Amino acid sequence: MLWHSFTINAPYDVNLNLGQGKNGSVSFIAKDPGIFRYYCEYHESTMNGQLVVIPKWWMFYLFFGYNKL
Repeated sequence: MLWHSFTINAPYDVNLNLGQGKNGSVSFIAKDPGIFRYYCEYHESTMNGQLVVIPKWWMFYLFFGYNKL
């Protein structure tokens, strides 16, 4: 049987395991700024990515631009 997972370690500690042909979803509040790696526990070398959480003040910076700060 082919398994997959969606895993993010601390500070979010999310781990969803799925069997063959199964779908799933997770939800959490990403409030710690930083870059967090997510991956499949069973195919870590080929199924992975990054969750980028920016600080709230960056939204102001991006919306209004550097010149107005």
